[in-house]
Amino acid sequence: MKRPKNLKYIFYFFFLFAFIFNSFFFLFPADSRPLLSFSKGDRYYSRLQLWFSLAKKNDWASADKIEPLLDPVDIKDYKSKNRIEDIKSQIDLISLKQEKTVEDWLELAKLQAKIGDYDQAKQSLKQAQTIDPVRDDIKQFYFQLDR
Repeated sequence: MKRPKNLKYIFYFFFLFAFIFNSFFFLFPADSRPLLSFSKGDRYYSRLQLWFSLAKKNDWASADKIEPLLDPVDIKDYKSKNRIEDIKSQIDLISLKQEKTVEDWLELAKLQAKIGDYDQAKQSLKQAQTIDPVRDDIKQFYFQLDR
């Protein structure tokens, strides 16, 4: 039985491609290497890590481009706790309460500090301390804001 001549060229092409790919693999950033994986789980996990790294940098525009490729359950909690628009809506919800508890004032102060509104956070902590002057966590958080 005679082998086809083209088979030899296919093997040469495959080995040449493998050599070139392995030789220039270092050119790809370390973060994108798992995106090149054959494993669907590795690719998904690397996309998820890329989304988290963009979200931590507050690059929500780039993170939103990756978001359709991810399961909403995986990012919903982080997004609701760290996206500035979501934090501002939470602040508005707590601010609309007529009678706020100490916990409400503390949560309001944490959210205000997260968006960088430290003066308002201090005012919220002062309100919480007037309601419950004994709690140490209010004082600790207040002094953390002074740094």
